[in-house]
Amino acid sequence: MNRIAKNRENGLTGSTEKKTRNEFDVIIDNLKVPSGKSKEQVWQAILEKLEESPAARTIPLIQVALRIAASLAILIAIGGSVWVWGYGKVDVYCPKGQHITQLLPDSSKIQINADTRISYNKVLWFTSRKIYIKGEALFKVKKGKQFDVVADLATTSVLGTTFNVYARDGKVKVSCIEGRVSVKNNESDSKVILTAGLHTQTVKKELTKPVEMIKHEELTWPYGEFYFNNTPLIDVFKEIERQFNVDVIFKSTKKRFYTGYFKNNDLNEALRLVCIPMGVSYTVNERSIEIKQIE
Repeated sequence: MNRIAKNRENGLTGSTEKKTRNEFDVIIDNLKVPSGKSKEQVWQAILEKLEESPAARTIPLIQVALRIAASLAILIAIGGSVWVWGYGKVDVYCPKGQHITQLLPDSSKIQINADTRISYNKVLWFTSRKIYIKGEALFKVKKGKQFDVVADLATTSVLGTTFNVYARDGKVKVSCIEGRVSVKNNESDSKVILTAGLHTQTVKKELTKPVEMIKHEELTWPYGEFYFNNTPLIDVFKEIERQFNVDVIFKSTKKRFYTGYFKNNDLNEALRLVCIPMGVSYTVNERSIEIKQIE
């Protein structure tokens, strides 16, 4: 009765159950019934087999071990990448009004100008000596593998030498002090080779041919002296902002140019050296400086 009740619960009632049972009877009649067992006993054994759960799938131990090892390898790779790019990254910012010196893992040295940011990876340093810059810095590079300084528009590559990189406001200027440097345009891949005493700069995003440096223009900023040769006046005031950590307010419809110099040890003296020859006045209000054209 229990079997019939169960079949009825599963929808095998009445004629359906009878039909199904008859079909199994035909199959059983065609089979060789083991000796000592009746047809009813065989039928019962088949039903019991049908009710048994399928055997659980077993996975060989070696496959489990391989899967665990693969998972661990992935975790180690991810963790290693996070450590290399996170912990290994060094970011140095020199604020306005200051100059700082940064020593690199290979004892190369960087003198960093005001309002300049550099970054590099100390973990990968001896595999890839690469520095990213926004601002200005003087590099004294120890001989070794290729040393790259990457700015927005150009990459400077050396093996060991002294050179200066200026990278501000969409302009790059590279000056070779000692040895030999290669400067590559990041967009066109064109290259300029510089030897000691030569510089190149970007003009409309293209590098100029090597030009001889004018004495005192490139080498004196680490000593607090800033020389200008026919430089836009607005750029001169920007340099004053960086060196003295001030805000210069200068409104002019004319593009004017300045030739001269100032030192970064005295703000009023620097303003006099720039403003008097250019025929402009200045007013200092704490950290704000207003420049006006003299009527």
